[in-house]
Amino acid sequence: MPEADSIAAAAGIQSGDEVLKINGDDVGTWQELRWRLLQSGVDKKSVRLDVRRADGSLSQTSLDLGGFSLPDDQSDPIATIGL
Repeated sequence: MPEADSIAAAAGIQSGDEVLKINGDDVGTWQELRWRLLQSGVDKKSVRLDVRRADGSLSQTSLDLGGFSLPDDQSDPIATIGL
């Protein structure tokens, strides 16, 4: 489950969600997802995610990465988004 105050939680991302697409483009691997989210976060761009819920239903949501900033410490920047 995303942290309650994270960008992912604010977007309605739930535990067990699988990201299928970012801005309409297929996501093949976790590394690809991480890279594209990091790029968008650094650019302060929002992204649209197509996700498959744990129950198999499909959903779309947006991550507002306008307030994203790289952590000062060595923590995982994607974890700060809540994923």
